[in-house]
Amino acid sequence: MKAACKTVKAFALAVALIATALFAGCDAGVSLYEARGEDGWYFALDVSVDSALESELHANAAYSDKLGKEWTLGDWLYDYFGLTSEIYGYEFKYDGVRNEKGGRRVYGFYDIFVPDKTLRGELSDGLTLEGETDVTTNLFMRTVRVVRDGRFDFWIRSLEDAVSSGDSGEGGKTLMGMILYGVGHYETKDGELTYVEDLPGFTTAFGVPLNGYTEMLLTDFWLASKKMNVACDAKLGTDDSKNVYYVFNRRLGDEDEKVEYEYFRADPTGWYLVAIAAGGAAVGIGILAANIIKRRKDKKPKPTVRDNFPYDPFDGNIDPFA
Repeated sequence: MKAACKTVKAFALAVALIATALFAGCDAGVSLYEARGEDGWYFALDVSVDSALESELHANAAYSDKLGKEWTLGDWLYDYFGLTSEIYGYEFKYDGVRNEKGGRRVYGFYDIFVPDKTLRGELSDGLTLEGETDVTTNLFMRTVRVVRDGRFDFWIRSLEDAVSSGDSGEGGKTLMGMILYGVGHYETKDGELTYVEDLPGFTTAFGVPLNGYTEMLLTDFWLASKKMNVACDAKLGTDDSKNVYYVFNRRLGDEDEKVEYEYFRADPTGWYLVAIAAGGAAVGIGILAANIIKRRKDKKPKPTVRDNFPYDPFDGNIDPFA
């Protein structure tokens, strides 16, 4: 397992974040945990619904020839993840359903890894968050300020586009369209190319209309460095001393969310100047020391009288000045 999974409970695919967007009102919610790894993205996803809403969905569920029974929310979500993971090449695990306080039922998906090498098309667009970057420097440190889209914005717009485009009767063409209109493939039967449905759209499986989802609560938990200055709704600590969860809350019908943060990087300019100055000073000191030593070696002692008058005609026995 990748190192990032040790800190975060697990990670699930962001493209399925709107899987419960068609439920209704504030009785449903999505909690996303995200972190960036060295070679891809990690996510964990909790889809929560009120138990009464879940019962209503199951009461209206269509029969599944594949399952031999009526659809359940867990079955539909699991199949959606399974089919789209085959298409886009990501991995996931399903944690099943658990009960929480307030009569809520939570479906958990975890240990989901989306490798960079599989990123293409809308999946790449949805996970590669675009933004504006402003860099300022004081010679020694660069301050990088980023304003980017929130994690959900791309997928909400994609869902709206899928609603507008309608159902062609042959499944969705995008990941959000697959939620609305199902997933399928073509097979040759009796010499003709025929569309075969692998998964019905959520609206078909549970008889849910396309409206009434705009109040659903979306929560993004972004695992990032504590050193970053992030404008967010809340911060949650982890067992990793270097990172923290930055929490962002919004509702599905709200305007696009902007995420703002700052981080710092060393600016080599100032350090280069310091290195040059320090190197120059070291060279200068070395040259000065060498010159002092040389002068000391070259300096002659004060000459004595004998040095000035090396010849003594009296051989030193008679003082000529006596």
